[in-house]
Amino acid sequence: MSHERFYDDEFGCLEHTFRCDEPGCDDEITQIGDFGDAWDTAKRNGWSCRKEDQEWVHYCPEHRR
Repeated sequence: MSHERFYDDEFGCLEHTFRCDEPGCDDEITQIGDFGDAWDTAKRNGWSCRKEDQEWVHYCPEHRR
């Protein structure tokens, strides 16, 4: 899965990390906040997402289609 959520009890915040699903690519983007804000930030930075074979996949700016 290319999206992970992590809740930090110490700081009381939710962190979202999106990783590129292109084989061999290790690009990722991390944002603190709710999912909508995190994904909006990723999109502003050129990331894309679509459903493939019933799963959401994410692509960095270099590999977006």
